[in-house]
Amino acid sequence: MIFNLDKDLLRVYEIAFLPMFEEWIEKVNALERPYYPLNAIHFGLFEADAEDGFVVYWIGTRFYQREMDIWNKWIKDAEYEPHPQRKFLYLPFTLVTDDWFIPHSMVSRALLAYVDSEDFAFSIFRHAERITIGFDDGEVYRIK
Repeated sequence: MIFNLDKDLLRVYEIAFLPMFEEWIEKVNALERPYYPLNAIHFGLFEADAEDGFVVYWIGTRFYQREMDIWNKWIKDAEYEPHPQRKFLYLPFTLVTDDWFIPHSMVSRALLAYVDSEDFAFSIFRHAERITIGFDDGEVYRIK
């Protein structure tokens, strides 16, 4: 699910968020080496406890099951967890505000653009039959 962003938030997305997200994804692709193709990948979001912001993380598995479209199944059934330095991306409130739908929308937009890009075909995510996003304890939305 992508929420509409007003003109100012779209500018923040393009100038501040997207370069940070792309740098994170590039680092993941350069340094992560799963032992097997990841057939399903989940990008989760949660509000940071100690900081003022949100955190994006990713996990994966070799086998997609329809039941995994529920957040707690992802956490339980994920077979692949990246190195902690590449698993998380911190999004400060100063970048996205404290409204939950804004970071969700920005990450969704970035993921959709990435999946449609030429870089995706050469990424560690290329084998994914299913890519999802969602807040922990919330709805899971399909990106691919």
